[in-house]
Amino acid sequence: MENIEAGWARVDISPTGPVSLWGQMYRRVSQRVRDPLTATALALKAASPGSGRSPARRDGLLDHAVIVSCDLCGIDPRVQAELRSEVASRIPDLRPEAVFLCATHTHTGPYTADDQTFVDFFGRYALPNLLDEEQGDPPGYQTGSQYAEHLLGRLLDVVSRAWESREPALVGRALGHAVVGHNRRLVYRDGSAEMYGSSARQDFVRPEGSSDHGVEILALWRASGSASGPVEATAAPTGVVVNVACPSQVVEGMRYVSADYWGAVRAELARRWGPDMHVLPLCAAAGDQSPRDLVRRNRGEPDMYDEPGLAEIGRRLAQAVEAGLGQARACATSDVPFRHLVVTLELPLRNVSEEEASAARAAYAAMCAEIGRDRLLTERDMFGLFPVVGVMLRHDEQKERRHWPAEVHVLRLGKAAIVTNPFELYLDYGLAMKARSRAEQTLVVQLAGGEGGYLPTDVAVAGGGYGGVVASGVVGPEGGRILVDETVKLVKSTFGD
Repeated sequence: MENIEAGWARVDISPTGPVSLWGQMYRRVSQRVRDPLTATALALKAASPGSGRSPARRDGLLDHAVIVSCDLCGIDPRVQAELRSEVASRIPDLRPEAVFLCATHTHTGPYTADDQTFVDFFGRYALPNLLDEEQGDPPGYQTGSQYAEHLLGRLLDVVSRAWESREPALVGRALGHAVVGHNRRLVYRDGSAEMYGSSARQDFVRPEGSSDHGVEILALWRASGSASGPVEATAAPTGVVVNVACPSQVVEGMRYVSADYWGAVRAELARRWGPDMHVLPLCAAAGDQSPRDLVRRNRGEPDMYDEPGLAEIGRRLAQAVEAGLGQARACATSDVPFRHLVVTLELPLRNVSEEEASAARAAYAAMCAEIGRDRLLTERDMFGLFPVVGVMLRHDEQKERRHWPAEVHVLRLGKAAIVTNPFELYLDYGLAMKARSRAEQTLVVQLAGGEGGYLPTDVAVAGGGYGGVVASGVVGPEGGRILVDETVKLVKSTFGD
């Protein structure tokens, strides 16, 4: 029997003042905190029978991990690197590389650096009139770097508390279902695709890809003695891991701080199971997904652009988790083999040709001449400039390197596996990982440990549009296929096959 220890902790990571909100191509300064942003940590460690201890490494594998889910748009790798540096100096029995951050991909959370905005993206080819639509900062304003410093202290605290609170655990698995994510790229008769395009157009054909309404659930309970059978029906878990293929972006355009629908999920589960139960939200592969049904266009359901949508998705997911807990209880066990692999994959950079770069430079010059210098850039201007600037930047980048390092984590947790990647990964890649995985249940986690941008499919590249063009991400379909193949191999290796 292989036992496991688990520890939980959570912390409020809301900013202390107004911030620029991460997401969109225009500046939004928060006016209030609607609901708190949370960082939730789950510490896991293999425990040898009897002693409760096991060696730091076993056959090249780490025997522990700390997963930290953050209500943020993405994970700046510099923040993760600083956190690991602090862990190395302050928590000597926790290997720094065993700690990783992942984002729920809310668009109503702060930037974590001063160089992340779209203005900075355009900076190398800046126009004199490339200015924010709002001038000046309100009293108490936190810059991205100031917020990052605030965030770092809280992340170190939550990691430390989760690590120190480890205790023998029972783990159960369940698969629930809830309609949350829908494909957000629409295809038209000419073969083009558009993110958040209109399905009311006469030439609308279909959504570009599929959706996944599965809700992968891992539930953990305190282990009493050597119990390995089902837990009592009335026993509340210490926490649940909930993996959903949809970013938390119902209120993505608002000017307040919010955890989006995960705030509603936490509130619903706290109401049903009490405030002590932890919720670790993990965003599955969802680069082409959103909470909005673009075919029905809000006809017949609450507004998925506003707060009624938050409440509805909170209810749906809480209901799926509650229903799944019975299944998880029935298979809960303390016999949970645990393995943790951390691998850096050198994925091929999505390159551009000399012809593409030349065409982009010409298009850029024409756009600049048309825009002129007498007005501020509009959001429409930014969307027009984005793909051509991205091609020029990539043409410069590929002179220096041809591969992009992607940190990948693979955790075996009994018969389940958790696999990560640093991209806004298109759903089809996640489905392929799940289908081919050696594990009986596979939780795919995107936006973990870095920000590689969108990783589109061949179909999306052919369709073009935001999310499919070179500017949207560093790796293309060739790298996506490698990512799937290597992830499947790594999962298999943790099972000793």
